[in-house]
Amino acid sequence: MLGRFRFASWQPAHTLAELIRAFEHDIKAQGWKANPERGTVNGIKMRRVRSRTFGEDNFTKAELNAPKGYTWWEAMPEQRQVRLSSISVREQAEVDKGTERGRQLAAYPHYLPPIMRPLPKGWKIIKPFHGFIEGSKSHNKVTIEDAEYFLRAFAAGEMDDGVGGAFDTPELEECFRKFFHRRAPHIKKTKFVEVGGCRVSESAKALYRLLYWLKEIHVARGNFYKGTLCRLFHPNERWAITVEFWKYELSLRFYVEADDIKRVKPHSPVQCGIPGAHNGEIQSPKAARDYFRLFRRILGRHTMIYPGNNFEV
Repeated sequence: MLGRFRFASWQPAHTLAELIRAFEHDIKAQGWKANPERGTVNGIKMRRVRSRTFGEDNFTKAELNAPKGYTWWEAMPEQRQVRLSSISVREQAEVDKGTERGRQLAAYPHYLPPIMRPLPKGWKIIKPFHGFIEGSKSHNKVTIEDAEYFLRAFAAGEMDDGVGGAFDTPELEECFRKFFHRRAPHIKKTKFVEVGGCRVSESAKALYRLLYWLKEIHVARGNFYKGTLCRLFHPNERWAITVEFWKYELSLRFYVEADDIKRVKPHSPVQCGIPGAHNGEIQSPKAARDYFRLFRRILGRHTMIYPGNNFEV
């Protein structure tokens, strides 16, 4: 507030009580008391001043009729329109110019092309300005597409979330548990066939990373020789990864639903039990192989566990 009678900035509000509530934090910071129902601050009656020009103000979500996913607006006085976008005006300019970052932004799963809205009634715009649509959020629930996007960026060595910073980004741990989940398949009669495997280099570090990515993983001393740690499933529940120990080394075995495999050689009655010793008699779908390869890359990537003390494994 400036002085005792005027707030320091404009705020869209339909009633005086709504306006006072919007500035309640500022009022308390001054050590004053507000009574929105009575329309007073420290006992002094306030009044709502209407304005027809909003050079530094903000449109409301209702005024713009903004669909879900659109979080920013840019007013265009000459066209008497407002352009809505799913990313900031600065980021959208990168897309408009066709820069490398712009192409990455446009490829993001939650990117939406800009749309136009008429300038709300009662507004007189002198020059272009822009802002954030209050109360909006690009998405509330992490989708499978989100999880895969961020995990692939992480596996590729991105130090941040790729271009995800321009959006409402989920935590990588949440993405990992979404894409490599521990829930058993819904179909009880699902038959999995082992299609490959490998031994993990730097077992101790890989195990620590896995403990960080997942929750409720219990390691017992008796499992270290030839025991199973956990089994993880793709969201389609037709591909699975078993994380186990092979003579104290962390190892992986890959499984595909029986209906998805192709036998390229007759089945051999003698099978080697060492992970990674698969003899190539079974061919699995390329998408499944990509899924297994992504898990291996994530498990082998140096991971920042806690930036507070620069702890990385």
